[in-house]
Amino acid sequence: MKGRFEVFQDYRLRVAEVIRDYGMFDRKQAPLQLPNVPRPVSLLKT
Repeated sequence: MKGRFEVFQDYRLRVAEVIRDYGMFDRKQAPLQLPNVPRPVSLLKT
């Protein structure tokens, strides 16, 4: 029988919390608007 050090030689564990859960049509938890984030000048030119 193999021990955990042989079975799990290399692994990563991530623990996360869902803050908002929404989709394209179910928007109950979606933010009302996007934050006003400064854009690089190169992206503003058309």
